[in-house]
Amino acid sequence: ADAPRPDPRPADGAVRMKSEIASGQILLHFPWRNPLGAAAFQRGDAVWLVFDTPIKLDLGGAPPQTPIFKGVKAVYGQDFSAVRIVAPGGPAVRAWADGATWTLAIGPGLQPWATSIKTERDNASPLGALKAQLAGATKMVWIDDPAVGDRIGVVTALAPSKGLSSRRGFVDFNLLASAQGLAFEPVAEDITVNVATDFVRVSR
Repeated sequence: ADAPRPDPRPADGAVRMKSEIASGQILLHFPWRNPLGAAAFQRGDAVWLVFDTPIKLDLGGAPPQTPIFKGVKAVYGQDFSAVRIVAPGGPAVRAWADGATWTLAIGPGLQPWATSIKTERDNASPLGALKAQLAGATKMVWIDDPAVGDRIGVVTALAPSKGLSSRRGFVDFNLLASAQGLAFEPVAEDITVNVATDFVRVSR
């Protein structure tokens, strides 16, 4: 069994977001106490950053609105915490960790793209299934999307960053473009997701 990771939650029970604007790019910093898994992806006019640990997110340090940043809101679940940013126009998104601090960048910048996640058919499954190689995968969570009214499946992972450069459609679900981790829209109602240390399997 994997050794338990150190608790990433700050002692005061909150993560306080810091922000900056550099050459038109929005940078949102989330300093945790220890490293943890995260996922970052786009859906419509929203950018999501999801953490695999539930905690209060203090968003008092949000930047002023710009053409690509119209506000940020915290979203909570029993086993995760997240932010949803309104970012019209589908700007470029990158996410990376520097030690225990995750940074989300919105807008064009000089940061490198995430390593591409390899996906393929899972031939070991008797039914149709997809296997994705996601090193350091930590958790699978379901998130209610307030704009669409459905659920998104999200798989978080530890740094370094790895994601999908484009949306990919399948019969039973759609994988969303991501800057870190995996996110998918179920089409079938009986989708199941199994997360191991380095692999994610999606099947029915």
